[in-house]
Amino acid sequence: MLVGEDDIAGVAIPLEVRIPSGYPYVPPKVRPVDGSGGAGWHQERDGSLCLWDAERAQPDWWTSRDAVVERVRDWFHQAANGWRDDAPDMDLDRYWPQSLGLVLYDELPTFGWVRLSGGPRPRHVCPVWDVKGNGSSSKRGRAAGYVISIGEPARPPRSLPELLLLVDGDDLDAALDKQQVGWLIVRYQRHGVGGVLALRLTYDTTGVTGCTAVSTASAARSARQLRAGVEARELASASVAVVGAGAIGSFVADLLARSGVLHFSIIDSDILKPGNLVRHVLGDGGVGEPKATALRQQLADRHGVSAAHMTAACERIDDLAAAVELLASHDLVVNATGGVAVTVALDHAAEILDKPVVTVATTQEGRVIRVDCSPRRQGEVWLDDPALPPTGLPPLLEDGCGSPISPTPPWAVTLAASYAARTVVCLLTGQPAPVSYVQTVSVGVPPEAATC
Repeated sequence: MLVGEDDIAGVAIPLEVRIPSGYPYVPPKVRPVDGSGGAGWHQERDGSLCLWDAERAQPDWWTSRDAVVERVRDWFHQAANGWRDDAPDMDLDRYWPQSLGLVLYDELPTFGWVRLSGGPRPRHVCPVWDVKGNGSSSKRGRAAGYVISIGEPARPPRSLPELLLLVDGDDLDAALDKQQVGWLIVRYQRHGVGGVLALRLTYDTTGVTGCTAVSTASAARSARQLRAGVEARELASASVAVVGAGAIGSFVADLLARSGVLHFSIIDSDILKPGNLVRHVLGDGGVGEPKATALRQQLADRHGVSAAHMTAACERIDDLAAAVELLASHDLVVNATGGVAVTVALDHAAEILDKPVVTVATTQEGRVIRVDCSPRRQGEVWLDDPALPPTGLPPLLEDGCGSPISPTPPWAVTLAASYAARTVVCLLTGQPAPVSYVQTVSVGVPPEAATC
Protein backbone atom coordinates (compact mmCIF):
# COMPACT_ATOMS: atom_id res chain seq x y z
CA MET A 1 0.00 0.00 0.00
CA LEU A 2 1.20 3.48 -0.90
CA VAL A 3 -0.08 6.68 0.68
CA GLY A 4 0.50 10.14 -0.77
CA GLU A 5 -1.34 13.18 -1.99
CA ASP A 6 -1.95 14.97 -5.25
CA ASP A 7 -3.03 18.47 -6.11
CA ILE A 8 -6.50 18.37 -7.71
CA ALA A 9 -7.77 21.77 -8.88
CA GLY A 10 -5.63 23.49 -6.25
CA VAL A 11 -6.69 21.16 -3.43
CA ALA A 12 -4.36 18.59 -1.90
CA ILE A 13 -6.18 15.23 -1.76
CA PRO A 14 -4.56 12.37 0.18
CA LEU A 15 -4.66 9.12 -1.82
CA GLU A 16 -4.19 5.50 -0.83
CA VAL A 17 -2.89 3.23 -3.60
CA ARG A 18 -3.13 -0.51 -3.13
CA ILE A 19 -1.18 -2.81 -5.46
CA PRO A 20 -3.17 -6.06 -5.87
CA SER A 21 -1.52 -9.46 -6.16
CA GLY A 22 -2.51 -9.66 -9.83
CA TYR A 23 -0.69 -6.46 -10.78
CA PRO A 24 0.14 -5.46 -13.51
CA TYR A 25 -2.61 -7.56 -15.12
CA VAL A 26 -5.18 -5.92 -12.88
CA PRO A 27 -5.06 -2.21 -12.03
CA PRO A 28 -4.11 -0.65 -8.70
CA LYS A 29 -6.91 0.52 -6.41
CA VAL A 30 -6.86 4.24 -5.67
CA ARG A 31 -8.93 5.59 -2.78
CA PRO A 32 -9.16 9.18 -1.48
CA VAL A 33 -8.36 8.82 2.22
CA ASP A 34 -10.46 11.86 3.16
CA GLY A 35 -13.60 10.63 1.38
CA SER A 36 -13.24 12.98 -1.60
CA GLY A 37 -15.47 12.15 -4.53
CA GLY A 38 -18.66 12.30 -2.53
CA ALA A 39 -19.65 8.67 -3.12
CA GLY A 40 -20.77 9.63 -6.61
CA TRP A 41 -20.75 7.80 -9.89
CA HIS A 42 -17.76 5.59 -10.65
CA GLN A 43 -16.76 5.25 -7.03
CA GLU A 44 -16.86 1.79 -5.49
CA ARG A 45 -18.58 0.97 -2.23
CA ASP A 46 -15.20 0.95 -0.46
CA GLY A 47 -14.48 4.48 -1.72
CA SER A 48 -11.96 3.49 -4.40
CA LEU A 49 -12.21 5.24 -7.76
CA CYS A 50 -13.33 3.42 -10.92
CA LEU A 51 -10.53 4.64 -13.14
CA TRP A 52 -10.50 2.22 -16.07
CA ASP A 53 -13.05 0.40 -18.20
CA ALA A 54 -12.55 -3.23 -17.22
CA GLU A 55 -13.59 -4.45 -20.68
CA ARG A 56 -11.09 -2.35 -22.62
CA ALA A 57 -8.31 -1.69 -20.12
CA GLN A 58 -4.71 -2.58 -21.00
CA PRO A 59 -1.97 -3.12 -18.42
CA ASP A 60 0.24 -0.35 -19.78
CA TRP A 61 -2.46 2.16 -18.79
CA TRP A 62 -1.46 1.93 -15.11
CA THR A 63 2.16 0.77 -15.05
CA SER A 64 3.61 4.26 -14.62
CA ARG A 65 3.06 6.72 -11.77
CA ASP A 66 2.39 9.59 -14.15
CA ALA A 67 -0.29 7.65 -16.01
CA VAL A 68 -2.12 6.80 -12.78
CA VAL A 69 -1.91 10.37 -11.46
CA GLU A 70 -3.17 11.78 -14.76
CA ARG A 71 -6.10 9.36 -14.74
CA VAL A 72 -6.98 10.32 -11.14
CA ARG A 73 -6.96 14.01 -12.07
CA ASP A 74 -9.18 13.29 -15.06
CA TRP A 75 -11.57 11.34 -12.80
CA PHE A 76 -12.00 14.31 -10.46
CA HIS A 77 -12.42 16.67 -13.42
CA GLN A 78 -15.20 14.47 -14.86
CA ALA A 79 -16.85 14.17 -11.45
CA ALA A 80 -16.83 17.95 -10.93
CA ASN A 81 -18.58 18.35 -14.28
CA GLY A 82 -21.27 15.80 -13.48
CA TRP A 83 -19.89 13.12 -15.82
CA ARG A 84 -21.37 14.95 -18.80
CA ASP A 85 -19.27 12.96 -21.30
CA ASP A 86 -19.89 9.68 -19.53
CA ALA A 87 -21.21 6.61 -21.33
CA PRO A 88 -24.69 5.69 -20.02
CA ASP A 89 -23.59 2.66 -18.01
CA MET A 90 -26.71 1.17 -16.45
CA ASP A 91 -24.85 -0.25 -13.45
CA LEU A 92 -26.63 1.12 -10.42
CA ASP A 93 -26.46 -2.37 -8.90
CA ARG A 94 -22.67 -2.10 -8.43
CA TYR A 95 -23.18 0.41 -5.62
CA TRP A 96 -25.13 -2.11 -3.51
CA PRO A 97 -24.29 -5.40 -1.78
CA GLN A 98 -24.75 -8.19 -4.33
CA SER A 99 -26.86 -11.35 -4.42
CA LEU A 100 -26.58 -14.07 -7.04
CA GLY A 101 -29.46 -14.48 -9.44
CA LEU A 102 -31.17 -12.85 -12.38
CA VAL A 103 -34.42 -10.95 -12.60
CA LEU A 104 -36.06 -10.73 -16.02
CA TYR A 105 -38.53 -8.04 -16.99
CA ASP A 106 -40.52 -6.99 -20.02
CA GLU A 107 -43.01 -4.19 -19.47
CA LEU A 108 -42.93 -2.40 -16.14
CA PRO A 109 -45.30 0.19 -14.68
CA THR A 110 -43.90 3.54 -13.55
CA PHE A 111 -45.05 2.89 -10.00
CA GLY A 112 -46.97 0.16 -8.23
CA TRP A 113 -47.18 -3.51 -7.43
CA VAL A 114 -45.86 -6.38 -9.53
CA ARG A 115 -45.38 -10.07 -8.80
CA LEU A 116 -42.23 -12.11 -9.27
CA SER A 117 -42.47 -15.76 -10.24
CA GLY A 118 -39.97 -18.49 -10.87
CA GLY A 119 -39.08 -20.08 -7.56
CA PRO A 120 -38.44 -19.54 -3.87
CA ARG A 121 -34.68 -18.95 -4.23
CA PRO A 122 -33.94 -16.15 -6.71
CA ARG A 123 -30.28 -17.07 -7.03
CA HIS A 124 -31.37 -20.25 -8.79
CA VAL A 125 -34.24 -18.94 -10.89
CA CYS A 126 -35.07 -16.22 -13.36
CA PRO A 127 -38.16 -14.44 -12.01
CA VAL A 128 -40.46 -12.78 -14.52
CA TRP A 129 -42.67 -9.78 -13.86
CA ASP A 130 -46.41 -10.24 -13.91
CA VAL A 131 -47.56 -6.64 -14.43
CA LYS A 132 -51.18 -7.72 -14.13
CA GLY A 133 -50.77 -8.27 -10.38
CA ASN A 134 -53.07 -5.90 -8.50
CA GLY A 135 -51.18 -5.78 -5.24
CA SER A 136 -53.85 -7.47 -3.18
CA SER A 137 -52.69 -9.01 0.08
CA SER A 138 -52.71 -12.47 -1.49
CA LYS A 139 -50.07 -11.33 -3.98
CA ARG A 140 -47.75 -9.75 -1.45
CA GLY A 141 -44.85 -11.25 0.48
CA ARG A 142 -41.58 -12.73 -0.71
CA ALA A 143 -42.76 -12.73 -4.36
CA ALA A 144 -44.27 -9.25 -4.21
CA GLY A 145 -42.41 -6.39 -5.79
CA TYR A 146 -42.99 -2.66 -5.84
CA VAL A 147 -41.84 -0.52 -8.76
CA ILE A 148 -40.59 3.02 -8.24
CA SER A 149 -39.12 5.51 -10.70
CA ILE A 150 -36.38 7.89 -9.62
CA GLY A 151 -35.61 9.66 -12.90
CA GLU A 152 -31.97 10.57 -13.44
CA PRO A 153 -30.26 10.84 -10.04
CA ALA A 154 -27.32 13.19 -9.67
CA ARG A 155 -25.48 10.54 -7.67
CA PRO A 156 -26.14 6.83 -7.15
CA PRO A 157 -28.28 6.01 -4.12
CA ARG A 158 -26.40 3.45 -2.03
CA SER A 159 -28.86 2.66 0.75
CA LEU A 160 -32.59 2.24 1.19
CA PRO A 161 -33.01 5.54 3.08
CA GLU A 162 -31.14 7.39 0.28
CA LEU A 163 -33.32 5.70 -2.31
CA LEU A 164 -36.60 6.51 -0.56
CA LEU A 165 -35.66 10.19 -0.44
CA LEU A 166 -35.90 10.23 -4.24
CA VAL A 167 -39.57 9.21 -4.36
CA ASP A 168 -42.80 10.42 -2.84
CA GLY A 169 -44.37 7.16 -1.81
CA ASP A 170 -46.52 7.04 1.32
CA ASP A 171 -48.01 3.76 0.06
CA LEU A 172 -44.53 2.29 -0.28
CA ASP A 173 -43.51 3.44 3.19
CA ALA A 174 -46.59 1.81 4.64
CA ALA A 175 -45.97 -1.42 2.72
CA LEU A 176 -42.37 -1.52 3.94
CA ASP A 177 -43.52 -0.97 7.52
CA LYS A 178 -45.90 -3.93 7.11
CA GLN A 179 -43.11 -6.03 5.53
CA GLN A 180 -45.20 -6.59 2.42
CA VAL A 181 -42.47 -5.83 -0.15
CA GLY A 182 -40.09 -8.66 -1.01
CA TRP A 183 -38.51 -6.83 -3.95
CA LEU A 184 -38.02 -3.18 -4.77
CA ILE A 185 -37.78 -2.54 -8.50
CA VAL A 186 -36.14 0.79 -9.33
CA ARG A 187 -36.50 2.40 -12.73
CA TYR A 188 -33.91 5.10 -13.44
CA GLN A 189 -32.14 6.88 -16.27
CA ARG A 190 -28.62 7.93 -17.15
CA HIS A 191 -28.15 10.38 -19.99
CA GLY A 192 -31.64 9.56 -21.23
CA VAL A 193 -31.16 5.78 -21.28
CA GLY A 194 -33.38 3.69 -19.02
CA GLY A 195 -32.16 1.12 -16.52
CA VAL A 196 -33.66 -1.20 -13.92
CA LEU A 197 -32.29 -2.06 -10.48
CA ALA A 198 -33.74 -5.03 -8.55
CA LEU A 199 -33.30 -4.99 -4.77
CA ARG A 200 -34.14 -8.01 -2.62
CA LEU A 201 -35.34 -7.05 0.85
CA THR A 202 -35.01 -9.07 4.04
CA TYR A 203 -36.69 -8.36 7.40
CA ASP A 204 -36.71 -9.19 11.06
CA THR A 205 -39.09 -8.02 13.75
CA THR A 206 -37.58 -4.54 13.69
CA GLY A 207 -37.99 -3.94 9.95
CA VAL A 208 -35.73 -4.12 6.89
CA THR A 209 -32.40 -5.75 7.74
CA GLY A 210 -30.94 -6.29 4.29
CA CYS A 211 -31.17 -4.81 0.82
CA THR A 212 -29.13 -6.56 -1.88
CA ALA A 213 -28.97 -6.05 -5.62
CA VAL A 214 -29.67 -8.85 -8.10
CA SER A 215 -28.71 -8.61 -11.78
CA THR A 216 -31.49 -7.65 -14.17
CA ALA A 217 -32.09 -8.15 -17.88
CA SER A 218 -34.84 -7.36 -20.33
CA ALA A 219 -36.71 -10.37 -21.69
CA ALA A 220 -38.32 -8.37 -24.50
CA ARG A 221 -37.75 -9.47 -28.08
CA SER A 222 -36.30 -6.04 -28.80
CA ALA A 223 -33.47 -6.79 -26.36
CA ARG A 224 -32.59 -9.94 -28.28
CA GLN A 225 -32.67 -8.14 -31.59
CA LEU A 226 -29.94 -5.76 -30.43
CA ARG A 227 -27.51 -8.65 -31.03
CA ALA A 228 -29.23 -10.05 -34.13
CA GLY A 229 -27.34 -7.92 -36.64
CA VAL A 230 -28.10 -4.76 -38.55
CA GLU A 231 -30.32 -6.63 -41.03
CA ALA A 232 -32.75 -7.92 -38.37
CA ARG A 233 -35.42 -5.26 -38.92
CA GLU A 234 -35.44 -5.87 -42.68
CA LEU A 235 -35.48 -9.65 -42.25
CA ALA A 236 -38.53 -9.52 -39.97
CA SER A 237 -40.86 -9.27 -42.96
CA ALA A 238 -39.19 -12.02 -45.02
CA SER A 239 -40.67 -15.49 -45.42
CA VAL A 240 -38.35 -18.47 -45.78
CA ALA A 241 -39.09 -22.13 -46.47
CA VAL A 242 -36.52 -24.66 -45.22
CA VAL A 243 -36.75 -27.97 -47.05
CA GLY A 244 -34.87 -30.57 -45.05
CA ALA A 245 -34.88 -30.18 -41.27
CA GLY A 246 -31.95 -32.48 -40.70
CA ALA A 247 -28.57 -31.49 -39.34
CA ILE A 248 -27.71 -28.62 -41.69
CA GLY A 249 -31.31 -27.45 -42.24
CA SER A 250 -32.02 -27.27 -38.51
CA PHE A 251 -29.02 -25.01 -37.91
CA VAL A 252 -29.84 -22.83 -40.93
CA ALA A 253 -33.37 -22.27 -39.59
CA ASP A 254 -32.00 -21.57 -36.10
CA LEU A 255 -29.46 -19.04 -37.39
CA LEU A 256 -32.05 -17.27 -39.53
CA ALA A 257 -34.44 -17.01 -36.56
CA ARG A 258 -31.62 -15.56 -34.46
CA SER A 259 -30.89 -13.10 -37.27
CA GLY A 260 -34.45 -11.75 -37.35
CA VAL A 261 -36.48 -13.91 -39.76
CA LEU A 262 -40.00 -14.38 -38.33
CA HIS A 263 -41.88 -16.28 -41.05
CA PHE A 264 -40.98 -19.92 -41.71
CA SER A 265 -42.20 -23.06 -43.40
CA ILE A 266 -40.34 -26.21 -42.30
CA ILE A 267 -40.63 -29.28 -44.54
CA ASP A 268 -39.21 -32.73 -43.77
CA SER A 269 -40.69 -36.22 -43.89
CA ASP A 270 -38.41 -37.81 -41.28
CA ILE A 271 -38.66 -38.20 -37.51
CA LEU A 272 -35.89 -37.29 -35.05
CA LYS A 273 -33.85 -40.24 -33.74
CA PRO A 274 -31.32 -40.33 -30.89
CA GLY A 275 -28.44 -40.75 -33.34
CA ASN A 276 -29.37 -37.48 -35.05
CA LEU A 277 -28.79 -35.39 -31.94
CA VAL A 278 -24.99 -35.12 -32.18
CA ARG A 279 -25.33 -33.04 -35.35
CA HIS A 280 -28.80 -31.51 -34.84
CA VAL A 281 -29.94 -28.28 -33.20
CA LEU A 282 -32.75 -30.16 -31.41
CA GLY A 283 -32.32 -31.98 -28.10
CA ASP A 284 -33.67 -35.11 -26.42
CA GLY A 285 -37.14 -33.61 -26.08
CA GLY A 286 -37.69 -33.85 -29.83
CA VAL A 287 -36.80 -37.54 -30.21
CA GLY A 288 -39.67 -39.44 -31.82
CA GLU A 289 -41.29 -36.28 -33.16
CA PRO A 290 -41.35 -35.26 -36.84
CA LYS A 291 -38.27 -33.12 -37.41
CA ALA A 292 -40.37 -30.39 -39.03
CA THR A 293 -42.81 -29.94 -36.12
CA ALA A 294 -40.10 -30.30 -33.47
CA LEU A 295 -37.99 -27.62 -35.17
CA ARG A 296 -40.98 -25.31 -35.48
CA GLN A 297 -41.59 -25.69 -31.74
CA GLN A 298 -37.91 -24.95 -31.04
CA LEU A 299 -38.04 -21.73 -33.03
CA ALA A 300 -41.13 -20.68 -31.10
CA ASP A 301 -39.84 -21.61 -27.65
CA ARG A 302 -36.26 -20.44 -27.98
CA HIS A 303 -36.48 -17.47 -30.30
CA GLY A 304 -40.01 -16.20 -29.79
CA VAL A 305 -41.11 -16.78 -33.39
CA SER A 306 -44.92 -16.75 -33.41
CA ALA A 307 -46.54 -20.09 -34.19
CA ALA A 308 -49.00 -18.14 -36.34
CA HIS A 309 -46.10 -17.23 -38.64
CA MET A 310 -44.80 -20.80 -39.08
CA THR A 311 -45.98 -23.97 -40.75
CA ALA A 312 -44.49 -27.44 -40.53
CA ALA A 313 -45.16 -30.23 -42.99
CA CYS A 314 -44.08 -33.85 -42.68
CA GLU A 315 -43.79 -34.41 -46.42
CA ARG A 316 -41.43 -34.36 -49.40
CA ILE A 317 -41.00 -31.95 -52.27
CA ASP A 318 -40.78 -34.54 -55.03
CA ASP A 319 -41.93 -32.84 -58.23
CA LEU A 320 -41.71 -29.55 -60.09
CA ALA A 321 -45.29 -28.51 -59.34
CA ALA A 322 -44.72 -28.78 -55.57
CA ALA A 323 -41.43 -26.91 -55.86
CA VAL A 324 -43.02 -24.07 -57.84
CA GLU A 325 -45.94 -23.83 -55.40
CA LEU A 326 -43.59 -23.66 -52.42
CA LEU A 327 -41.28 -21.03 -53.90
CA ALA A 328 -44.20 -18.92 -55.13
CA SER A 329 -45.48 -18.53 -51.56
CA HIS A 330 -42.13 -17.56 -50.01
CA ASP A 331 -39.42 -14.98 -50.57
CA LEU A 332 -36.72 -17.66 -50.57
CA VAL A 333 -36.34 -21.43 -50.22
CA VAL A 334 -33.42 -23.16 -48.50
CA ASN A 335 -32.75 -26.65 -49.84
CA ALA A 336 -30.90 -28.66 -47.19
CA THR A 337 -32.05 -32.12 -48.28
CA GLY A 338 -28.88 -33.27 -49.98
CA GLY A 339 -31.14 -35.01 -52.51
CA VAL A 340 -30.56 -34.79 -56.25
CA ALA A 341 -34.21 -34.88 -57.36
CA VAL A 342 -35.42 -32.11 -55.05
CA THR A 343 -32.35 -30.00 -55.90
CA VAL A 344 -33.13 -30.24 -59.61
CA ALA A 345 -36.83 -29.48 -59.04
CA LEU A 346 -36.12 -26.40 -56.90
CA ASP A 347 -33.45 -25.19 -59.32
CA HIS A 348 -35.99 -25.37 -62.15
CA ALA A 349 -38.60 -23.60 -60.01
CA ALA A 350 -36.13 -20.79 -59.36
CA GLU A 351 -35.58 -20.39 -63.10
CA ILE A 352 -39.33 -20.35 -63.79
CA LEU A 353 -40.24 -17.83 -61.06
CA ASP A 354 -36.96 -15.89 -60.98
CA LYS A 355 -36.89 -16.21 -57.19
CA PRO A 356 -33.97 -17.36 -55.04
CA VAL A 357 -33.23 -20.88 -53.85
CA VAL A 358 -30.16 -21.57 -51.71
CA THR A 359 -28.90 -25.17 -51.75
CA VAL A 360 -26.51 -26.23 -49.00
CA ALA A 361 -24.84 -29.58 -48.49
CA THR A 362 -21.71 -31.40 -47.44
CA THR A 363 -20.12 -33.77 -49.93
CA GLN A 364 -17.31 -36.30 -50.15
CA GLU A 365 -17.97 -37.81 -46.73
CA GLY A 366 -18.27 -34.42 -45.07
CA ARG A 367 -14.92 -33.12 -46.28
CA VAL A 368 -16.42 -30.46 -48.55
CA ILE A 369 -19.15 -27.92 -47.87
CA ARG A 370 -20.96 -26.14 -50.65
CA VAL A 371 -23.61 -23.44 -50.99
CA ASP A 372 -25.18 -22.85 -54.42
CA CYS A 373 -27.71 -20.22 -55.50
CA SER A 374 -30.48 -20.37 -58.09
CA PRO A 375 -31.42 -18.96 -60.51
CA ARG A 376 -28.10 -18.59 -62.28
CA ARG A 377 -27.65 -15.62 -64.56
CA GLN A 378 -25.98 -15.80 -67.95
CA GLY A 379 -22.40 -16.98 -67.59
CA GLU A 380 -22.84 -18.10 -63.96
CA VAL A 381 -22.04 -21.71 -63.08
CA TRP A 382 -21.92 -23.86 -59.99
CA LEU A 383 -18.39 -24.83 -59.08
CA ASP A 384 -17.25 -28.43 -59.26
CA ASP A 385 -16.22 -30.26 -56.14
CA PRO A 386 -12.46 -30.53 -55.62
CA ALA A 387 -10.89 -33.87 -56.47
CA LEU A 388 -10.05 -35.52 -53.15
CA PRO A 389 -8.53 -38.93 -52.58
CA PRO A 390 -10.78 -41.64 -51.09
CA THR A 391 -10.75 -41.78 -47.30
CA GLY A 392 -10.68 -45.56 -47.20
CA LEU A 393 -13.17 -45.51 -44.33
CA PRO A 394 -15.69 -48.37 -44.12
CA PRO A 395 -19.32 -47.30 -44.66
CA LEU A 396 -21.30 -46.21 -41.58
CA LEU A 397 -24.72 -47.83 -41.24
CA GLU A 398 -27.63 -47.00 -38.91
CA ASP A 399 -28.27 -49.67 -36.29
CA GLY A 400 -31.52 -51.48 -36.84
CA CYS A 401 -32.22 -50.36 -40.40
CA GLY A 402 -28.88 -50.32 -42.20
CA SER A 403 -29.35 -46.84 -43.67
CA PRO A 404 -26.05 -45.19 -44.66
CA ILE A 405 -24.77 -42.40 -42.41
CA SER A 406 -22.53 -39.56 -43.52
CA PRO A 407 -19.37 -39.20 -41.40
CA THR A 408 -19.67 -35.39 -41.57
CA PRO A 409 -18.45 -33.98 -38.23
CA PRO A 410 -20.73 -31.59 -36.29
CA TRP A 411 -18.44 -28.61 -36.81
CA ALA A 412 -18.64 -29.05 -40.60
CA VAL A 413 -22.45 -29.07 -40.32
CA THR A 414 -22.52 -25.77 -38.44
CA LEU A 415 -19.93 -24.27 -40.79
CA ALA A 416 -22.04 -25.17 -43.83
CA ALA A 417 -25.15 -23.81 -42.10
CA SER A 418 -23.35 -20.55 -41.30
CA TYR A 419 -22.32 -20.00 -44.92
CA ALA A 420 -25.85 -20.80 -46.06
CA ALA A 421 -27.42 -18.43 -43.52
CA ARG A 422 -25.03 -15.68 -44.56
CA THR A 423 -26.02 -16.21 -48.20
CA VAL A 424 -29.73 -16.12 -47.35
CA VAL A 425 -29.34 -12.87 -45.40
CA CYS A 426 -27.46 -11.29 -48.30
CA LEU A 427 -30.08 -12.30 -50.85
CA LEU A 428 -33.00 -11.15 -48.71
CA THR A 429 -31.43 -7.76 -48.04
CA GLY A 430 -30.12 -7.01 -51.52
CA GLN A 431 -26.46 -7.62 -50.78
CA PRO A 432 -24.15 -9.42 -53.20
CA ALA A 433 -23.63 -13.15 -52.65
CA PRO A 434 -21.58 -15.67 -54.65
CA VAL A 435 -23.66 -17.94 -56.86
CA SER A 436 -21.52 -20.87 -55.75
CA TYR A 437 -19.24 -21.43 -52.78
CA VAL A 438 -17.18 -24.59 -52.28
CA GLN A 439 -14.68 -25.21 -49.50
CA THR A 440 -12.64 -28.20 -48.46
CA VAL A 441 -12.83 -28.36 -44.66
CA SER A 442 -11.69 -31.80 -43.58
CA VAL A 443 -8.73 -32.06 -41.20
CA GLY A 444 -5.77 -33.63 -42.93
CA VAL A 445 -6.83 -32.44 -46.41
CA PRO A 446 -5.06 -29.34 -47.78
CA PRO A 447 -7.66 -26.55 -47.41
CA GLU A 448 -8.80 -24.85 -50.56
CA ALA A 449 -11.69 -22.47 -51.13
CA ALA A 450 -13.24 -20.97 -54.22
CA THR A 451 -16.14 -18.70 -55.02
CA CYS A 452 -17.84 -17.79 -58.26
